[in-house]
Amino acid sequence: MLQRKLCGWRRISCRSRPALSHVEALVETRSAHLKNLRALTADELDTKVSDLKKDMFTLRFQLVTGRIENPAKIRHTRREIARAKTILSETARVTAGERWEKGT
Repeated sequence: MLQRKLCGWRRISCRSRPALSHVEALVETRSAHLKNLRALTADELDTKVSDLKKDMFTLRFQLVTGRIENPAKIRHTRREIARAKTILSETARVTAGERWEKGT
């Protein structure tokens, strides 16, 4: 059975009340996590990326040796690295654009 991507909208055929939908809670949690990442400085994001890469190395090592407890943590860590790098590139583009507008 194929898994579907979670969407913020309830299905029309869903009979449950909106308060019982778990998707809204997931979206709020994810957006709060992104706000926390965006609040970090570039140096803090760099250290976070390097720490996550170290974690990724240990997770891959555990996967090869067969000692990994939660294989889904590899995907989670990989996506965390991508999120942090995306925010870093966005801030770099914004600062480069500001410098270009000032003519420096």
